Amino acid sequence: MSDTTVTAGDQRRLGLICAAIVALILFLGITAGPVDKAQAITPGTHGFCTNWWLKPFGQSGDRCAAGHDGWGKIGWVLITTHERAGCVNYEGWYGELYSNWACFPKGTSGYKMVPNDGGSYDGIIRNNNQSSGGYFDGSYWCCYGL
Repeated sequence: MSDTTVTAGDQRRLGLICAAIVALILFLGITAGPVDKAQAITPGTHGFCTNWWLKPFGQSGDRCAAGHDGWGKIGWVLITTHERAGCVNYEGWYGELYSNWACFPKGTSGYKMVPNDGGSYDGIIRNNNQSSGGYFDGSYWCCYGL
């Protein structure tokens, strides 16, 4: 039978190794992200919020987004306005905007380019008229890197 002596230095090293392993496991779990965020969008143009009624700018319901089904490395987002002026942009997973709105007059279409920066986004449109609602259409092109 042998005696094994564990010193305070050995305990400290073992504790650091365990902490490093736990930190690595947590880091890998966080960077992988939830499985439901890993969407596979087919290449091409996709419509969203088609013939969608948007309330006047500043009211709840003044915008419409492609949502997580439209999540990916999109290249541009387009808005088609009808009886009201409208704006287009792109947003992150939690609805955060990464750029200024691009706005267009009623009865026109216009688009916003999305940078090929490795990020994934979805398209969003909004009514730009403060007094009246109206119908709008959105679309986006997918995808960089496919």
